[in-house]
Amino acid sequence: MGTSTDDAEKVRARFETQAFEAGLEFVRRERGFREYRYDFTVEVVGTHEMRKIQVYWSPSRPEDPITRMSGVACRRHRNRSSNPIRNLSLCLWYPSDPPKDRWTLDGGLRQLRDLAVTHAFCESQCRLGEPWRKREAPEPHSRPEGCRACPENWRSCP
Repeated sequence: MGTSTDDAEKVRARFETQAFEAGLEFVRRERGFREYRYDFTVEVVGTHEMRKIQVYWSPSRPEDPITRMSGVACRRHRNRSSNPIRNLSLCLWYPSDPPKDRWTLDGGLRQLRDLAVTHAFCESQCRLGEPWRKREAPEPHSRPEGCRACPENWRSCP
C-alpha cells in the first residue's frame, strides 16, 4: 500500500511528464511541504518579447494551478484575489470553455505553458488596441481604470 508521499510524487510526475517529453526547460522550486513553483520563459508570438512564467502548483490541489506572467498586466484578463499569489494571475480558461480549451492535470505543465503562450500573445495584441484573440469568459471585460496595458483608444470588448 502506497503512502501519501508516494501518491503525491506520482501526481507530481504526471504533472511534469509532458513538459519533460516536449523538452520544456523549467526550474522547479519547493515552496514548503509538497508545494512547488515552476519557472520558465516564453516568447510572445510575433514579437521579440520574452515573458517569465511562474506556475504555483501542489499535488494536494492538483486541479488548481496558479500561473503568473511578468510584464505589464492586462488587468481585464487576469484574476483578481486577496491572495497575493493568485491576484493578477493569468485567466487561462473558464469552466464553461469547451474541454479542448481548458487545462487538465493530464495536460500538465506543458499545457499550462501552451495556454500562457496564447495568453501572452493575446495581451500583446490587446495592448495594441486589437481584439482579444480567443474566446473570453462570459462576464463583461471593461477597461479597468488606470490599466497601463490598455490603450486609451481601447476597443476590443463592448
